[in-house]
Amino acid sequence: REITVQFNLPNIYTIGGLRIGLSAPGQIQSSTVTLQDLNFSQTFSQNGRMLGQNANIALSLTKVINDTSSLNVGDNDTYSGLWIGSFSMNYYESFFADIDYLNAPVARSTNLTITISETSYHILNQQSPIARLPILIYHCFLFTTTVVGSFTFIFVISNLMILPVSALLVRKCKSKFVKNNRMNDNNEKPLPGTLIDPNTCDHHHHTSHDNRHPLSYCVPTLVELHIHLDGSFRHSTLFELAEKKDIPLPSGIKRTMEDFIPYVCVQSDCKSLADFLGKFPFFISIVAGDVDALERVAYEFVEDQAIQGVLYTEARYSPHFLTADILTPEQVIEAINRGFERGKKEFHVDVRTLLCCIRPHPEWSMEIVELAHKYRSAGVVGIDLAAGDEHKHAITPHVAAFQRATELGIHRTVHAGESGLADSVRQAIEQCHAERIGHGYAIIDDPSVYELIHSRDIHLECCLTSSLQTNAVGKYVPKDCDIEEKHLMLNGQETNTKLHLHMTSKKEVWHPIHHFARDHLNFSLSCDDPSVSQITIEHEYKHALIDLKLSPAQLTQCVFNAARSSFLPEKEKDELVKRLLVNYIPKGVLKHY
Repeated sequence: REITVQFNLPNIYTIGGLRIGLSAPGQIQSSTVTLQDLNFSQTFSQNGRMLGQNANIALSLTKVINDTSSLNVGDNDTYSGLWIGSFSMNYYESFFADIDYLNAPVARSTNLTITISETSYHILNQQSPIARLPILIYHCFLFTTTVVGSFTFIFVISNLMILPVSALLVRKCKSKFVKNNRMNDNNEKPLPGTLIDPNTCDHHHHTSHDNRHPLSYCVPTLVELHIHLDGSFRHSTLFELAEKKDIPLPSGIKRTMEDFIPYVCVQSDCKSLADFLGKFPFFISIVAGDVDALERVAYEFVEDQAIQGVLYTEARYSPHFLTADILTPEQVIEAINRGFERGKKEFHVDVRTLLCCIRPHPEWSMEIVELAHKYRSAGVVGIDLAAGDEHKHAITPHVAAFQRATELGIHRTVHAGESGLADSVRQAIEQCHAERIGHGYAIIDDPSVYELIHSRDIHLECCLTSSLQTNAVGKYVPKDCDIEEKHLMLNGQETNTKLHLHMTSKKEVWHPIHHFARDHLNFSLSCDDPSVSQITIEHEYKHALIDLKLSPAQLTQCVFNAARSSFLPEKEKDELVKRLLVNYIPKGVLKHY
């Protein structure tokens, strides 16, 4: 069902924004049926722009019905109904920049169209009491009687038998114990290995009988938007392929897994984005130009996402980096797509693709746009601008390609505000028409850019661990905050390789996402390059929950933010949100809201 309401706002020339609201009182139709109040509102505005002659706003309503069974047999169920509303607006069509407004015909009024529609699905939440009233009373009485009787029996037995016998044994053993203790006091030495260090317990390992990830009580299923395929290759696969192809280590030393790891993972001496990216050329060379290897790593990527409870993910990569001057970019994409398709059918994870433009290689960008357009029906949902120092490699050479992508309706995300300044984020939005920002931590340094992100509801793809390893948030970390290091374990044995994990502090650890969560910005959590950082998405959510003290409700919001900001078509995006709701509502997760 759909309702369209039109308003004509006369004599309005320079209105900068408007607030749309829908409210209505609830109604008690009977003693068992209640309709909750309607109360939705949202402000629509853009800095430096004004409302055009025609503005179109859509309000999508989802029906939620709570069905609660009665305690007494024969009584009617109680029903409570409410609507969940979601506003959307095409800002670029509805708001004009100054020059566009001056060039447009003279506006005597603004035509405002509001379309209210109901989603094709509804949510039914069925709740049943623990037991019927008579049964509940009976079981309470039975439980109370049993407990009282048990304690009475234990008390009598203790006083009549156990306590007297225990006292006698204590008196007989006490003198012997004291004597032996004095004799052995100077000779006793602690046995080696009798103390167990709790830090050696690896809580990341679980039995094969339970495939649920440990955070399933808090975030049952996950959505991950910022993850690089080439930063997710399994170490075992890379090592196996390097052995098979007889690819030597850069150092020329012997090739064991322990020798291999430092060349594919960042260590504790990683101080910058350049150090971080320096790991890629070696291990990409192992896979690049090999069709079978590309298909394999894509398939394994889907399996790894399934193991971690990921329902939907957008894997990004540069096809040009994986050609090795042997394959064409098209051959790379098709090989990876075959791996994704096999994985999707077997593991039921929805995987889509973002093709990456590379900052130091603007000559590839226009081709990336055309490839994204060509393979749109094969799972490519957008493009990215990645892999480069924002100070050294400006965004300007890529603007034409991103404008072309905008014309073709290809979705766009840009790495910005990671190693660069907040103005890099502004350029990504205003020049490249970015719909999402990869990282974006630097926006907290510029209130105007922060407000730009907030007002346009632009999604921030945050990656906690990599932001520390690249020093992207180094200046924001408290001075008394240390970086936790852990030795790599191989086959149960500790090696000399140190892994750079996360922040630890006696005080509460701080990160830019605390600002984002406080101000309800649209952000989510992702791994970035899990194989390089030696982490999983579970690690990132644990870090946010335990170290950064984000609440379960905020973590749940991250998951839904990611789903609503995905580059899926709108119908499929609604289906994704619906699938998440099915996973979250029965587990009681949404009660945090």
